[in-house]
Amino acid sequence: RDSMNIRAAYLHLFSDALSSVAVLLGGLAIYFYKIYWLDPVLTILISLYVLRESYLIVKEAVNVILMGTPAHLSLRAIQKEMEALPGVRNIHHVHAWRLDEHDVHFEAHVEVEDMRVSQTSELLKQMEELLREKFGISHVTLQFESDICKEKELV
Repeated sequence: RDSMNIRAAYLHLFSDALSSVAVLLGGLAIYFYKIYWLDPVLTILISLYVLRESYLIVKEAVNVILMGTPAHLSLRAIQKEMEALPGVRNIHHVHAWRLDEHDVHFEAHVEVEDMRVSQTSELLKQMEELLREKFGISHVTLQFESDICKEKELV
C-alpha cells in the first residue's frame, strides 16, 4: 500500500491472472452453455477494473509530481493542533507537499507571543514532533514571527 511502484506491478500481474481465469471460465461457459455474450462482458468488466485502479495510481503520481497537498492531510487540523501549543498565536502561509510516496514536507509562518529566539527552538521541537507523530510529516520548515505579517490566512 505504501509504494506506487509495487501497487502498479501488483495491478499488472493481478489483471493478467484475472484475465486468464476469465478466459478459461468464459471459454467453458461458451462451450457448454453457448453463452456467446459472456466474453465481451468479462472483457469490459476486467477493463473497467484495470482502468479504475490505474486511474487511482496515476492520480496519486500526478499529485506527487505537481507537489500537491497529500490527500490524507487536513491543513485546518494541523493549524488547530499547532495553534493549541502554548505561545502560539496563529499559523499562516501553510504549505504541505510530497516529494515522493513517503517524504512529506511542510512549511508555515508561526506567529508567537513576544519571546526570545532561544525559546522558539523548544517550540520548534514540539511542533516537529507533533507533525511527525500525528500527521506523518518528515520535513518541517517554520518561520517564527511576532505580528509582522499583514495577511494571516491559512494559505
